[in-house]
Amino acid sequence: MKSPDRDQKDLSISMGKASLYSLAFVIPTTIVQVSLYQALWGQWSVGLAIRSVSQHLWWYILFVLLGIILHEAIHGITWAYAGQKSFRTISFGINFKALSPYAHCSETLTVRAYRLGALMPGVLLGVIPYLLGLMTGHGEVMLYGLLFTAAAGGDALVLWSLRNAKPDMLVLDHPSRAGCVIAEDDNPIEQ
Repeated sequence: MKSPDRDQKDLSISMGKASLYSLAFVIPTTIVQVSLYQALWGQWSVGLAIRSVSQHLWWYILFVLLGIILHEAIHGITWAYAGQKSFRTISFGINFKALSPYAHCSETLTVRAYRLGALMPGVLLGVIPYLLGLMTGHGEVMLYGLLFTAAAGGDALVLWSLRNAKPDMLVLDHPSRAGCVIAEDDNPIEQ
């Protein structure tokens, strides 16, 4: 990827910094989610949920590993669909330096499509399971949703970086960092 010129703005940050900065989203969100669950289901409800998970730890670990794979697949599928791109433009891997899995789209997307792709894993694997657990009192489901809401912290950071971008502007997902390069003045991005 060519470095940004004067008509492009690099909104990416290192994966390590993204993990650190995302704590500004993760910590308050987790506090609110735990507090809501305890308000509905009792002071000891989260502790009981953790105890229940520990009794089925291997199954829970398996579901979490599947969730990690699904998180990245949802990014890729959403970018391909919303951006009207071939699935061949989507790649997946692990950034071993940051111990972080990733999905990457090698072609430009509109900000609208990029935002949707960044948002969907947190909604489908985080918010929805959390709400189901909250409504039913099923602590294991609530914890799964809590975990994957927290896992979407980096995605929330990317969405925050795009808060002032127009939906029809073009972005190029950064191949090795969290975030993207955005075209300013509606100029195409050079790859």
